[in-house]
Amino acid sequence: MDEGTGSGSCGTDILILCRKLSRKPNRFINIFKMLKSIVFKNVVHFKDKTVIALHTSSELQKEESSPSKIPKPNVQEEITDNCNALNIFVGANFCGKSTVLELIRRCMTKEINVTETTLFDSKSIAYAFCKFDLHPYEEILSGIIKKPDEVLYKVIMYSDKTRTYLKFLDSDKTTYEYQLEESVQGIIDTIFRKNKDIDSILQLLLNQINSKRRRENEVSSTSKPNWKSIEDKYIATFPLRGIGSVQWTKSKNIGDDDNNYRTACVRAEVISTLLSKEHKSDIDEEREQKIFKFITYPEEFKFELLSDGKVVVKHEASTSPLLKTSEGILEAKLTSLLLAHKDIQTLCLEDPDRGMHPQMIERLKKVLYRYALNKTIIVVTHSHYFIDTYTINKTHVFFRKKADESYVCSVRNAGHSKELSRVSDMETLRILLFATKVLLVEGASDREVVQGILTQHRLLKEGDSSGDDFTNISSHQIITIGGCENAGKVRKFCNFINLPCLCLLDRDKPLKVTNGIITDIWGIKDQVLKRDLTKRYVDKELQLFLSCDKDFETFLEALKSKEKIFIWKCGDLEDAILSSPSSQNDIARSLNMEDVTKSKLKSKIRERLEEGERKAFYTELIKVDEIKRFIAFMEEEENELKRK
Repeated sequence: MDEGTGSGSCGTDILILCRKLSRKPNRFINIFKMLKSIVFKNVVHFKDKTVIALHTSSELQKEESSPSKIPKPNVQEEITDNCNALNIFVGANFCGKSTVLELIRRCMTKEINVTETTLFDSKSIAYAFCKFDLHPYEEILSGIIKKPDEVLYKVIMYSDKTRTYLKFLDSDKTTYEYQLEESVQGIIDTIFRKNKDIDSILQLLLNQINSKRRRENEVSSTSKPNWKSIEDKYIATFPLRGIGSVQWTKSKNIGDDDNNYRTACVRAEVISTLLSKEHKSDIDEEREQKIFKFITYPEEFKFELLSDGKVVVKHEASTSPLLKTSEGILEAKLTSLLLAHKDIQTLCLEDPDRGMHPQMIERLKKVLYRYALNKTIIVVTHSHYFIDTYTINKTHVFFRKKADESYVCSVRNAGHSKELSRVSDMETLRILLFATKVLLVEGASDREVVQGILTQHRLLKEGDSSGDDFTNISSHQIITIGGCENAGKVRKFCNFINLPCLCLLDRDKPLKVTNGIITDIWGIKDQVLKRDLTKRYVDKELQLFLSCDKDFETFLEALKSKEKIFIWKCGDLEDAILSSPSSQNDIARSLNMEDVTKSKLKSKIRERLEEGERKAFYTELIKVDEIKRFIAFMEEEENELKRK
């Protein structure tokens, strides 16, 4: 595919690149230094042992490096599983995404923040290890171990055939190396087993470390493998990499153009550094230009580092200082420089799509797909454009739960959910992955009306002088799911990623009715209650159940409190709106109708109401008792979330 055209599918692009790799078997023979996985425990807000297995293509590359290896058939499924190694981190703020990147940095570097690691439990051991490929060793990891007494060790463990060695750096920055005793042989595999508690093993290892801190075990810090050889292959970017915070028109510094332009170049350190002569040999310039041109297509920009240290950007016939270049273009340049860097094998990018419009993000994603074939790439993003059929299985979802005095962070791979394949709508998945709480409704009309109800309720509360501390129920993402079967699938996936999920259904979903006769009662997990209601009301007229207030209210309460499901008492949404006879005339007037029937109302709410109609309609709607009951349900659930 032509880099500058944007034609062709992403899957086709990946397939073409896989073919190219198979025709160049020596390309990846020399050295692999790609990060493969990370494990950690008791650090910052991560209490329990957590293993994140990253998707890398190193195994594929090793197979293709063998001259005797016959290329696998051209199958789309194999492309998805083997070729794409782009890893996505998503989750709300303060859920631990940046913490994991910081742990990776501390594991793969020697001098950065060696003595500062916050523990979740100050009385327990803490650790973080990264496992990666480094030829010629069979297995190698680097990491940190911190004891409750604040003593911290940086370690490297590597296997060479039948022996395993440990190299460690203590607080005095002295490096030691020795062969592990038989009691801890095989420790590398054990460390990365998800369900294996390794605290006792690490304590045994620490005992050995203390006994091996002898002169005969001292080695040079440059003896291989060492932290420098790992660090040289690793780069992470973070949000402060740009030209500075958002400015405003009232700034007193606007007139100081020269200083502002120079400061912008200094702050854009990645771009300024990699454009310099000292780093010219580190970058594949032809590749970098192709990547940058592809991301910014159809516009063309050229960055130039002047002799005085300033960076200017040429676009068409104009030349502008870096300060006046849009953030999306800066991110594109930064990404192209890092992807074209000859040495970097592990690349962590935080919000690389900042300032980009959707089409540009799609092109950025396509580039990252390609170059993830020979690098480990982690992208931390708040953009749903990065989630698609290729990346969903490589998406790690971060979330948090309330603890005694703080909160606990956790992470799960979305692709490990058994319910993932059943939630077929990609747009629904995108919403779920970036939401903090969701409300499931049946159809598009339900979504529009419910959104209007919640918005009007919020506006009413904001206008109330006593509503300073009002419960914000309008912040739920409202998702259409089409029926109770789909609701069950989505709710199970929400449980997997710890996403609070409520459900709003018509009455005929939990109560199956044929010709006015109840044939089944659905949705209640309390088997005692379900058996009782089934015995008393199945094969009976619906009206009999509705007329028994106590039993029907018990049924509604069981759905609300246990299953987080709200159903309209009187039928569907339109029935609920018209359930108060005293409000029907006011609702008709709000919609400029002489009278209102269910069919007229259904037709009207499918239209896009004019602003005046909309405001009047929802003002009347929140006065209806059944709508008030729904609002009360939402407020109760919101308050329960706050208590958790």
